[in-house]
Amino acid sequence: MFVRKVVNVLCFLALASCAPSKNSSGGVTTTEPSKTNGIETCLALGKKNTNLADTSSVVPTLTTLDPNYGQYIVKYKEAKGLTPSGQPLREYHVSTMKLTSISGDLYSLQIKGTIKEKSKILAQVAAESDVDYVEPDYPIEPIPQTPAAIMPDDPYFSKQWFHSTLNSLAAWSVDEGSDEIIAAVVDTGVDYTHPDLAENMWINKDEIPNNGKDDDGNGYIDDVYGWNFTANNNDPRSSSKAPHGSHVAGLIGARGNNHVGVVGVAPKVKLMALKFMDDSGAGITSNAVRAIDYAIQKKVFLINNSWGSNRFSRTLSDAISRAAKAGILFFAAAGNGDKGVGYNIDATPWYPASYTQWNVFSVAATTIGDRLTDFSNFSKNKVDVAAPGYAIYSTVSGVSYQMMSGTSMATPIVAGLAVLVKATNPDLDPTQILNIIRESSDKLPTLQDKVRSGGRVDSYNAVMLARASKNCALQ
Repeated sequence: MFVRKVVNVLCFLALASCAPSKNSSGGVTTTEPSKTNGIETCLALGKKNTNLADTSSVVPTLTTLDPNYGQYIVKYKEAKGLTPSGQPLREYHVSTMKLTSISGDLYSLQIKGTIKEKSKILAQVAAESDVDYVEPDYPIEPIPQTPAAIMPDDPYFSKQWFHSTLNSLAAWSVDEGSDEIIAAVVDTGVDYTHPDLAENMWINKDEIPNNGKDDDGNGYIDDVYGWNFTANNNDPRSSSKAPHGSHVAGLIGARGNNHVGVVGVAPKVKLMALKFMDDSGAGITSNAVRAIDYAIQKKVFLINNSWGSNRFSRTLSDAISRAAKAGILFFAAAGNGDKGVGYNIDATPWYPASYTQWNVFSVAATTIGDRLTDFSNFSKNKVDVAAPGYAIYSTVSGVSYQMMSGTSMATPIVAGLAVLVKATNPDLDPTQILNIIRESSDKLPTLQDKVRSGGRVDSYNAVMLARASKNCALQ
């Protein structure tokens, strides 16, 4: 016990003596100890989580069978043995009713008819002995983004002010990420041909491109870069009408030191493109769940989720629990409020940020002045940290770049930081990585009572704590 205490003290001293502070010009100096990271000992990281499947804190709420929707999710008690390719299971013609496989024990039920007819069908389906539950296939709303400035035609690192706030240059001197770490982007798709993204795109090595076969046997043919769950095809690119996913991907991991455009928080990473929202930026729960299950099957490190809805979905909650059981981190945007005004999601939940599984890590957005943006949602209990989310410059579809604002931008910044932490110390378990991000954040008076950590993330503090933790007896 005495030895462990000494090691922990040494770890703390090593971290404090090397942490950077910002000089008057906004740069980074490493000669003064940081006074804002709030870390006292490596014990703050906590022990390894030996029960990742524990989701006992998740208590799904009951949902009524509202007949005003046209599509529902049916959860059977046992899987019906079909692959998740979307083929019809069986089709009825009672004012047209079709049941289609989503994945495993989940099916999509489409109904047309009068309210009375749909109510009767829903009641009959829900009453079947092998049905666990039925709920609407809720629409998932895009989190609105607002272009924050006129786009310059010479995109460079200097346009990305948030890197100075995060101390990215100092962090990259410790670690730049890893090409072995996979980050899934569940969004409007990712332009895998973009010159700043192409080198960092995940490629399915178990699939032979364009041979018309499902080589890896996962139910998806020629899924080289991921999958398009909206069109049910193998082209998960974002379009120029909905470049949101490519913007998100660039913030996680646009390639660095390639003499092109911008750089992500983790210059080295593999980005998986999972498209479940269409060109209008809208999607449905069942397609989000299919994307999450795809990521689980491919054993990604994290899933970025810059989208949401104000409706609780047991189906989505169960999918997040499956990701938790697999040890996958689930980063979620806190949401952009109502009509540009953020609100407390403790009182008015926003999902998936409001789900309570251990792997859900919610992110609020801050300005260049380290204040919560006017539009950002917040919560002392449900939102973990804040990150820059205003006038954020990143990749978009085509050979293009754009500034956007939103918690949608803050979230992938934190996801990229998780990649840096994992690369710095691969022995950390998922819960310890989340603890590092929270504990290493810069504690700011403007964020007290607004986010759980009371801070805005700091990349250098985080990787230094991750490096120091190699000598901390983390069991």
